Amino acid sequence: MPTKLNQEALNDRPVIGILTQIVTDEVLKPFGRTFIPSSYVKFIESGGSRVMPIRLTLNTAEYKKIFEKINGLLFIGGAVDLETSDFARVAKIFYNLALKANDEGDFFPIWGTCMGMQLLTVLVAGENLLANTTAENIALPLNLTTAASSSRMFEGFPSELMRALTQEPLTGNFHHYGLTVETFQGNEKLQSFFSLLSTNVAENKVHFVSTIEGKRYPFYGVQWHPEVNRFQWNRKLIFPHSSHAVQLSSLLAEFFVNEECFCGLGLVYSNKSCTMPPITFQDLPLNIYMVIFGTGIFVFILSLIFCCYFISKLRHQAQSERFGYREVVLKGDPKKLNLHGQTCAVCLEDFKVKDELGVLPCQHAFHRKCLVKWLEVRCVCPMCNKPIAGSPEQHHSIGTLLDELV
Repeated sequence: MPTKLNQEALNDRPVIGILTQIVTDEVLKPFGRTFIPSSYVKFIESGGSRVMPIRLTLNTAEYKKIFEKINGLLFIGGAVDLETSDFARVAKIFYNLALKANDEGDFFPIWGTCMGMQLLTVLVAGENLLANTTAENIALPLNLTTAASSSRMFEGFPSELMRALTQEPLTGNFHHYGLTVETFQGNEKLQSFFSLLSTNVAENKVHFVSTIEGKRYPFYGVQWHPEVNRFQWNRKLIFPHSSHAVQLSSLLAEFFVNEECFCGLGLVYSNKSCTMPPITFQDLPLNIYMVIFGTGIFVFILSLIFCCYFISKLRHQAQSERFGYREVVLKGDPKKLNLHGQTCAVCLEDFKVKDELGVLPCQHAFHRKCLVKWLEVRCVCPMCNKPIAGSPEQHHSIGTLLDELV
């Protein structure tokens, strides 16, 4: 049953990958080796998603990187070998990656149109079970099954459109091969993997599968072409352009793109938080590493210097508040004052607020009373033993000597 929409899981910048095809038309070869019909690109963009073309000439490691950067995948129509072609090879790589991602709770949908749906059945069944089900250049209504009413694909369709879908030729068919209903119902792998949503009848009266939807995985397939209803205009081909046909194409494009945007919509994985795949550090060039590392080191060193300076200022402020240096008037340079741990080296007592200090030329400070008594005995600094300038004859009293020194 569909789960409630989690608004926090909204991704408004989805990217859907589209597998390209090898150019075989001689007219197109000068323009590149691979191509995507513009109608598929417009179809996805009209639903609100960006498109990433996926070329068929890369290696597995490169495809894994691409897989991490897209939110879904579209297998387009065409005509290639579904087991041996490059298209099939690359599709299998992404199919296996998508299975693994969804098993791990990482929501990743796949849509297959015409040959794309046929390819999905080959990948699931492990073999090519297609048969002649020609429905070439014809628009058909769908024969909806009972599973269609409870499907995720048609869940939001208006009842009027659902009626029109069964009565009006809204689906353009341009294929020669397909999966018969009999084959689908007789294959355990396909039966257990997909829900059959609609069937149609081929020119040879064979009933073929026209719409399928994964039961556990967000994989969808249509044998018909919804993109042509709005973006193909060749008058020689039967492209449905009625209002219902346009509405059908529009709603399917929005549905698939919303599968990219809304995690867990109708699936067992409701806890996946959809985000635009981020660029990982492994993808960054070396110079970016160096800039990031260098900036980090610079900020760290700058922060360390600031912290040391700030701590020093705090300690100085605390010491000033404790010992009241600003309250003592000195004749020397207070910035060069050497208090040696805030203890008088003569009496070994700590300096206190508003103590009267005596400072020698060497900038060592002591209690003034202690220094007077010391200098009565020795004319050297109590700390560094430097002699005091002048002789006792030049200084007739210790008090005068200290005043002159300070």
